[in-house]
Amino acid sequence: MAFRTKLALILLSLLQTADASPIVVDANGRIVGFYQGARIEGYEYGVSATGYRFGFNRETGRLEHPSDLNTNSEGRVFFTSSDCTGQAYIQAQPSSKIGMVVPAAYPRYDGALIGDPLVFYLPQTGRPPIQTVMRGSSWEWAGSGLPSYPLQCVPDQTAPQQAYPLQPNDPDATGIPTSRFQAPLRVISSWLFRDGFEQPLSGTSPTGEVWGALA
Repeated sequence: MAFRTKLALILLSLLQTADASPIVVDANGRIVGFYQGARIEGYEYGVSATGYRFGFNRETGRLEHPSDLNTNSEGRVFFTSSDCTGQAYIQAQPSSKIGMVVPAAYPRYDGALIGDPLVFYLPQTGRPPIQTVMRGSSWEWAGSGLPSYPLQCVPDQTAPQQAYPLQPNDPDATGIPTSRFQAPLRVISSWLFRDGFEQPLSGTSPTGEVWGALA
């Protein structure tokens, strides 16, 4: 049995025994993961079927930073190159925990955002060795201001910093898409299985499919 299929079965088994665990589903009813809560900025966060922490915007399906990753300079994905290519890094801070998925663009909340940033992750298998590198560039939603911000690569030079190298997102490993989920996302209660029949507690019943856990 494929590893991803086993993960799907494990998650579904857990959901069957959890009477009121909130779960996140996409517009197609596919299970995204377990719901964890919301941030003051307005986006929310959860844990995928494969155990990776992520943030999301339920209206747009856009990926956001995990809940415990500060959205300032230490939460910014950056590159040593001047054109946002090559190896990606994130500052080596306590909030840069293993087992997280993070979009490349620094978040902002005051206008429409044009484009989808690259997505990276820190594996759960162990914290990578810290490297001392120079910031060269990073992706940002820049421009003159409201009502919209295009995604642009901008210079981001600082003194040498200790950083973790990031890996390009692997949906098979993280259970998270490379761009965004099918919006709108919804948070619903898990459901009970009684006598072999699916009993949704609230909202639209999930399809039984788990995002990123099926071939």
